Amino acid sequence: MEYRDIEYYMQLAYPVIVYWDEEDQSWYAKFPDLPGSLTDADHWEDLPAMLEEAKRCWIEGAIKTGDPIPEPSRP
Repeated sequence: MEYRDIEYYMQLAYPVIVYWDEEDQSWYAKFPDLPGSLTDADHWEDLPAMLEEAKRCWIEGAIKTGDPIPEPSRP
């Protein structure tokens, strides 16, 4: 198996699901290909940075534990 570092995975375009929660008045987003990844932001403008952080944390965790990291799926 070929080793790929975190920067390889960070540049990949993983699909994102984003939704507005009226009750919480927050944006929520997740990467379906990265199970358990979830982030939120109170303001739309903050969401890209939160997504970047969530993606990096998920991938770093998978690398540390030796878990497989999937390539992005295609819609």
